[in-house]
Formats: sequence, structure tokens, C-alpha cells
Amino acid sequence: MQNFTNYIILIAHPNPGSSCANIAQAVHNGLSSRGTATTINLYQESFEPILQLEELRRKFSFEPMVLHHQDLLKSANHILMFFPLWWNGYPAILKGWLDRIMCAEFAYTYTAENNIEGLLKDKYLTMNITHSEPIEENDSVFLRNYFAGTLKDTGITTQTIHFTKVQRRLGNTRINAIAQSIIDTL
Repeated sequence: MQNFTNYIILIAHPNPGSSCANIAQAVHNGLSSRGTATTINLYQESFEPILQLEELRRKFSFEPMVLHHQDLLKSANHILMFFPLWWNGYPAILKGWLDRIMCAEFAYTYTAENNIEGLLKDKYLTMNITHSEPIEENDSVFLRNYFAGTLKDTGITTQTIHFTKVQRRLGNTRINAIAQSIIDTL
């Protein structure tokens, strides 16, 4: 077990009453006693996921929300992402967040030999994915490889991936049990 003291709980689900969001809130509550737990809810914050050409060219954003999220990420030990599995992938807002937050010279740089060097080497990631249909092995492997591979270039270590099947709204007892099982892996 790592000794994490600063957590980011990132929620990418549009429904604040969803089981996904409720599990994230229960994890936040449980982690608050271990250190600092900050929740970023991309939909509630109206995060703009579209990477504009000028931002891409300068490899930097002047948008206050992007800068704030990067500051939070700099100070965090562990990122916990909560999102649903839709169309065998993750919500577009999460992809946009990754595109805009994990930019060159913040999350990675190029060495003199033109190799990628991650700048977020002291960070860990736990993904928590809710879904309503059975997950095919290929989907699970794709998500694991995508996040582990993509974030590997930033130096972030993907620690754990949890899949939670949700066919209807979960009760508080089940939500708290799932949250505790996530916390126990940290």
C-alpha cells in the first residue's frame, strides 16, 4: 500500500445522481480522513473539452480552469477517475480533458534524442469504470492498454482498474461497499 496524502477524484459523468458519481462521492468522503481529496466534476464545471488549434500550437493554455486542473494535478499523489463505459469507450469530455491537461511541457517533454520523458513520475492512477452491459475481454484490454500506454508517456503509473456493473441505481450500502473496496486498493 502506497502512502498517498493528496487525491484528485475526477468524475466524467453528466448525471450527478448516477451510481458512478455517487461512488466517487463516497470514495471522496472515505479518503478525506487520509489527506486532501479534491473532486473535479468535468460536467458540473462545464469543462470545455475541445482543444483549439492555437492552444495546440503553443502547447499551453491560458484558460483558468485548465491551469487550475494542472495545478491540482501537480500537487496530487493519486488520481482516481470515475466514468461510464459508453460505446466501448469513455466519454468524450474525458478525452478532451486528457488532450488539454496532459499537454507537452506539462505532462511530458522530448529529450535531445527525441524520446518522450514523462514529467508526472510521482503520480498514480486508479480508474473506476461503471457499465451496464457485460464487458468483453477486448474492451477491457483496450481500456487498460489505452490508459496505461497513453499515461505511461506522462510518467503516471496506472495502479488499478475497477469495473463496476450497474444495471440500476445502487443503494447507499452497495455504493459504500464499492467505495471501500476501491479505497482498500490504494
